[in-house]
Amino acid sequence: MNTYEENYGWQTKGRCADATPEVRDAFFDPHSPLRQTAYRLCSNCPVKNECLEHAIAHETMGIWGGVSSWHFKRIRNERGIRIDTPQTPLMRELFNGARSDTLRKRASRARQRARAEEEEGTA
Repeated sequence: MNTYEENYGWQTKGRCADATPEVRDAFFDPHSPLRQTAYRLCSNCPVKNECLEHAIAHETMGIWGGVSSWHFKRIRNERGIRIDTPQTPLMRELFNGARSDTLRKRASRARQRARAEEEEGTA
């Protein structure tokens, strides 16, 4: 039987393991201003190949092994690999919540820009 360490111990050796929470969030937020930082961490990571293979076999979103989900899904399709995606109510709620947070943040930034432009126009 495989242990967790045998299956996932490589993750503790990744450059992302020591990243700040904000940078770690950028791996899963396509609109994060730190997204390029996440890609740079992957560029010379010692477990980049293991990470990509993990994504191909198990993941549905994020940056893994230095590539986006679009790329690792394409590789998965080329290899004829099909995975079951999490469709539990909790996962949908988490995904939709993250999307809602992102949309709320965007709307808030847009309102702030509009106010700033308005203040500049009246000054």
